[in-house]
Amino acid sequence: MVKAIPLLVLASRKRMVFFIDSVILGAAVGGGFSILENLLYLLHDDSLGFGTALFRGLEVSLVHMGCSAIVATALMFIVRQAERRNSRLTVKKADASLAILLLIASTSLHVAHNALHFNPLAQTVTVIGLMALLLFGTYQYDSNQIHRWIDRSMNKQLDLLCSISEGWLDETPTGRYLLSVKESFPPEVFFDIICYVQLHTELEVVAKSRFMAHEAGLEYPLSNESRASILAKHKEYQHLSEALGNTARITVAPLLKFYPADRKALDDLIDECRS
Repeated sequence: MVKAIPLLVLASRKRMVFFIDSVILGAAVGGGFSILENLLYLLHDDSLGFGTALFRGLEVSLVHMGCSAIVATALMFIVRQAERRNSRLTVKKADASLAILLLIASTSLHVAHNALHFNPLAQTVTVIGLMALLLFGTYQYDSNQIHRWIDRSMNKQLDLLCSISEGWLDETPTGRYLLSVKESFPPEVFFDIICYVQLHTELEVVAKSRFMAHEAGLEYPLSNESRASILAKHKEYQHLSEALGNTARITVAPLLKFYPADRKALDDLIDECRS
């Protein structure tokens, strides 16, 4: 329970959106907890031999780190579904089910490690092997989801940007939807809606491009002009978001599906431009 508190705080602050983030943070929390636990054992148990202390320090630390990483991964999926719900998107039952499965598996492995006592080496290899399989399977599933998020949404966003900039909204589904609600708003409000959609899409495309570059190991710096341009667009985007009424925001909500990964990529981009 103690280990879950910092993980819940990190999850509530949306620090665990991608798989690698959740594993690193979960393992760090589990490792820190294990260090404190081992120090307490050494201070209060004079009969603890060096060999036992060393084995416990290594073996139990790995168990704590692995279980915490699994819990953090489950919280990552929960955060994603909460964000989808807040963005009026359908909750993915597969992701919700996987989160529950990971929480149950982590608890079961920890309890089994504490309750079952047989050959220490075999026990360690079994528990750590099962945790590694769980994390690897989750990684494969999450990688497929991230690739689908990039491939599908990027193509749609590029098509939308082209349709707005070239003035042929009626040739894309998104454009036709915007034209269908045109008469429901005054001309100046509809113009703001188009600008809002365009800025949202431009920022998302840039954020995803940077994300893909980082994933590929291409660490090229943004120029000062690019940083200034991105920050200016983000400021205007925030201004329009506040200026548009609830009716206008609800109208464009089906078009601007802000997935948790989108939000994290955009936040990282803005932080990079401000640094």
